[in-house]
Amino acid sequence: MKMMKKASSEAWSPTDGDKHKQNGPQLTAGCGCTKSGSPEEGEKRNQGRVEDQINEEHLQRIEAMFHEADTDGGGGLDMEEFREAIKKIMGDIDDEDVDIIFMKVDTNCDGGVDWDEYLNYMLLDAHCEPIVRLQFYPFQTPQAEKNGGQGRAVPKTRLDQLKRAPPSTSIQQIWVTDMICLSNLNLLAISSTGRDVEFYDISASKCDIVFSLTGLEGYVVVMDYWSDGTKAVFSIGDIEGYVSVFISSDVLQYGLFNSGAFKSGGNCRIPVPALLKNTSKYFLCFKVALHNNWCHQIRFLPELNAVATCCASDQTSMVLTTVPHSQKAKIHNSCFQLRKGILCFDYSPEFNILVTGGFDRIVRIWNPYVNNCATSQMKGHSTAITHIVVNSSDNKIISISKDKIGVLHGVVDDVDTLHKLQTSHEQPLCTALYNTNFKQVVSGCHNGVVSVWEILTGEKIMQFQTSPEKAVEVTAMTFDGPKRRLITGSKDGTLRLWNFNNGALLATLPILNDNEVTGVIYINQRIYVSGWSKRVMWYL
Repeated sequence: MKMMKKASSEAWSPTDGDKHKQNGPQLTAGCGCTKSGSPEEGEKRNQGRVEDQINEEHLQRIEAMFHEADTDGGGGLDMEEFREAIKKIMGDIDDEDVDIIFMKVDTNCDGGVDWDEYLNYMLLDAHCEPIVRLQFYPFQTPQAEKNGGQGRAVPKTRLDQLKRAPPSTSIQQIWVTDMICLSNLNLLAISSTGRDVEFYDISASKCDIVFSLTGLEGYVVVMDYWSDGTKAVFSIGDIEGYVSVFISSDVLQYGLFNSGAFKSGGNCRIPVPALLKNTSKYFLCFKVALHNNWCHQIRFLPELNAVATCCASDQTSMVLTTVPHSQKAKIHNSCFQLRKGILCFDYSPEFNILVTGGFDRIVRIWNPYVNNCATSQMKGHSTAITHIVVNSSDNKIISISKDKIGVLHGVVDDVDTLHKLQTSHEQPLCTALYNTNFKQVVSGCHNGVVSVWEILTGEKIMQFQTSPEKAVEVTAMTFDGPKRRLITGSKDGTLRLWNFNNGALLATLPILNDNEVTGVIYINQRIYVSGWSKRVMWYL
């Protein structure tokens, strides 16, 4: 993997006007101090990034400055208010230097700057390396940069510092490869090219490292965490194509990892080989070699009880690994093969489909239980698809390609229709009929409910109960000859005639026996009925 260049030490570059001010004071957007003095002092200051010098006290003073200086109550500061507020903290500095900062922060050019705009500018200006992961966490949003730096802080929204171990004497640079938030544990897991996975406590402002996963053969490139509040599944995939999964039956009571496999204590190191060897009824972990290339994405799918992974390989493009219920149970893998592999995927539990994207620029929809071919394909990208997500509520698939172009796809009609049919009734269906005269579908369920649907739009236009007094199961239905009336048979042997367009009951036929009606048909102006009475009866 190509090593990245060291980031610039300054958070912003001076303008031409600033360069002409040899001895004039300069104010950076990241700290509340003036700059002046000799070139030697300036060179010394440039050795550290400005954003790394920000602490919680600095932020509190700057935030208070915005609230106090908002004299007109507009929620932000205009250029004059901003200049006066900065001078209260910085002293007598040049107005032009302050105005330059104001114009940089005022990105929408509305003549005002509020606290959020200042903080957003700080975040964007602080990131000189590609962002590899953004995770949501209540009250704060951690961000991870690709270049973890040699002991430097990884910024977050609150600009706390993730305190890394002191840099080694080696000149090798460490890259952050992925980050995942374990919100119910108040932990932040960060993987890097240093091979260890480090866990930080984000419940406090210091964000200290509490423990690390060690003994990994290859460095971790993707991670995933899922929890329902009790059970938890932590999954990692490395550059060699290995996938390791750690399951805790009660993560809040027993923790994420088996404490019997390592020595507990402050900043402890947890060897993965020891976790794999030590079994417990509360913990389950396994490691499998799934891919012949490095993993691009990993995710636990609770609806399928499987861990899904993908890579850019023809033979092991995507693999669903069933999570066993015990250490002795056999691990089953379902492999999806695709030329050029798969770079990203998402799963929709509402539709029970997998959607994938890759180098071939095609969005594919898969049945999780059929791995030999995709059910449908959608084109629209000119470069490799790197990100994909399903919006089940709007029946949309959103995909983003390497050229930063996003495409909105509609979920295919057959998948959408199947989903609607499965949820059209509260109870299982017994019969569905198509009426060619009205181009409508009439369906009946075991709860005695009959629904009428427009076949072209899928809209429900009528619903009525066949047994108003108590729910009696509808067991058979048919139309009369002209297909104007609906005939229903029930579990109690009752036959009724309906105007299904308005739900009006036209007639209730005499009950010849109280056995369940299993079949009804209309032929030559006669209604033939069969049931558990083992007799065929007809009505004139």
